[in-house]
Amino acid sequence: MKYAVLWLAVSVAYAAAACRDGWMPHGNQCYLFSHDIEPWSNAFDICKILGGFLVEVETAEEDRFLISQIQNLGGWYWIGLTDLSEEGTFEWMTSGSRLTSSSYSGWFPGVPDNTNQTENCVHYLFYNNVYKWNDFPCLLPQKYICEQNRAHEPVVG
Repeated sequence: MKYAVLWLAVSVAYAAAACRDGWMPHGNQCYLFSHDIEPWSNAFDICKILGGFLVEVETAEEDRFLISQIQNLGGWYWIGLTDLSEEGTFEWMTSGSRLTSSSYSGWFPGVPDNTNQTENCVHYLFYNNVYKWNDFPCLLPQKYICEQNRAHEPVVG
């Protein structure tokens, strides 16, 4: 006699949630590219209010993605890197991770240079047809990029 056994399997899988309106998905992250301009500290606060943080660029691949987006949008964009805590020591403000010689970085050659001793925040600068990182005075308004981890919600299926 053959027995037929029916197993009802309910599996819970985790699917990446869609990004909120206005945010662009990439990998496990969502990005918001602002249209307004703000000083660095305001941009930092706005990203927090929106449930994210001023972008932390951790890999060359992420850097290429961000640059591909801002090339289409135009403008200069704040990122979450600063040396406000200790001059010459750049760290990602949200995570507190310091930029070291083994960290990924996308600086222009000769930068950071702290021109006029006032450049403590970092933005994407477009110069000679290339976007790269540049240190810049924090009080000068720029566009900005917020980053948010994509939420994972259980899906029954």
